[in-house]
Amino acid sequence: MSVYLRACLAWLLALGGALATEDDASHSGSADADRGAFEVEVGRGASSGPTTTARGEPTNSRSGSYFRSPTLSCWDTTNASLIRYLTPATCDPVGGGFVTCPVDAITLYPLWVLWHATEHLPSVLAYLADGSCIQEAAVRDEAARAFATLDVPTPSATLQSGSWPTLLVGLWYPAYTNAAPIVQRATLLGAAVWIRAIPAKFDWDFDDSYSPGGSALATTEPGRPWVSGEPLPDSSWPGHAWVALGGRGWAEVTVTLRTTWRGQYRVEGGAWIDIPDEIVTVSQAGTFIVAEAHVRLIDDK
Repeated sequence: MSVYLRACLAWLLALGGALATEDDASHSGSADADRGAFEVEVGRGASSGPTTTARGEPTNSRSGSYFRSPTLSCWDTTNASLIRYLTPATCDPVGGGFVTCPVDAITLYPLWVLWHATEHLPSVLAYLADGSCIQEAAVRDEAARAFATLDVPTPSATLQSGSWPTLLVGLWYPAYTNAAPIVQRATLLGAAVWIRAIPAKFDWDFDDSYSPGGSALATTEPGRPWVSGEPLPDSSWPGHAWVALGGRGWAEVTVTLRTTWRGQYRVEGGAWIDIPDEIVTVSQAGTFIVAEAHVRLIDDK
């Protein structure tokens, strides 16, 4: 690239506010998405006393934190009643407090809830449901169906051209996207399951029919904008340079991005498991005019 063209690129990028940074707003789930316990809101209201239903829920509903945990069931001989403890606990277990599942099944520990304290009530810990086993293959199929219908917002696609309305032949223009992992929670077969979509591949089409390198760029990098003070961008960056226009002085081009998302799921705090399916989104970076820059000497007299 000539000194003249490199100077043009630096000026154009700086003119367009090249100090801009990438959009850091990701379409992710809540901060609790990676926790084993999960929270739900069950409504709010004043309560006159600490009375509860058979399931341990306050008669006047309030917010609570639900979670699953290994549990011991113990017999209270003094009061002739069954008491359940979050492990560890010291007692003589009865009724199989621990859940034991086959190797091809997923273990769901008993379900508990911690009702949050209010102005009139203290916090209350209550046992809600026994543990159970669910078949891993069934969860995998349900997770694949949930992933196929996942709401994946179309990410932005940006060609960093500055505010100059015309792209110049021979200059390298960075291309980038704000695509980020997306996590959503679902209830599948009675279990809390998190579904995750991860942007894994980015296919750019720069609508270039004449340059030797072609029009397409496939990469696993989302790219980033050039920032003033850095070395000028080159072919090591995701982006493109139009180097030929087929004998014409200018051309109109449309830049598009296809993002391929791979899927994963996890069951109530377990490890992430791959989903073999993919989701594809298509983004438009815009339509641009590409033109050749002609340099000529003139008499300054």
